[in-house]
Amino acid sequence: MLVLGEDDKLQLEKEASLLEQTLTAGGPVASSAQGYAPCLVKTVVQPTPKELLQELESKTYNVFFYAGHGLPAPDGGQLFLRPGMTLNGIELA
Repeated sequence: MLVLGEDDKLQLEKEASLLEQTLTAGGPVASSAQGYAPCLVKTVVQPTPKELLQELESKTYNVFFYAGHGLPAPDGGQLFLRPGMTLNGIELA
């Protein structure tokens, strides 16, 4: 799952598209010519905390990738999801 957070200066959708192309294109693995295991990518752009948590609880993901800004804090830090909306590490866990 790719989660794109708050940041007007990052080109989040472009970066997500490039990551998705890379992950779904496949390629050689070690000495195998079969390529990568099948990969599905779900991209969520500036979700509310509720939307993000609902998505995470409704599906099984092997990788969680967050592109955006955050701050370290005793509660697991803060992810800036969209203007005025954050999610701390405890809530995410």
